[in-house]
Amino acid sequence: MTALDTRVVKLERLQGDRGVPSEQEFQDANALLQQRARAALIISLAEVSGRTPDPEVVSFAEAAETDPRFAAAGDIVKRYRQAKGYPPVTAERIAECMARLREAVDRAGFSGGRFG
Repeated sequence: MTALDTRVVKLERLQGDRGVPSEQEFQDANALLQQRARAALIISLAEVSGRTPDPEVVSFAEAAETDPRFAAAGDIVKRYRQAKGYPPVTAERIAECMARLREAVDRAGFSGGRFG
């Protein structure tokens, strides 16, 4: 057993019986969270375009706010990403990535949809 394996076992013990989610659990949780994000996007697009959002989509989005399955899905995704060594998704991390992307675009001479 390597040092890394030992650390993983210790972390799993600290987390109790929650352990590392399987690939299938991650995929299912991610699909559920994507449904919620899609509903929010549909509602936003309808509002921006001056249309009334589909009542079924609105109802789904409202139910998702209080449904414990969505919190559980978020927890599964978080634990899976942590176990795989992915950095946490935070506002600061997103801002850093966006800044690096803007720098790369500037260096490439991309402006107005065309390379300069």
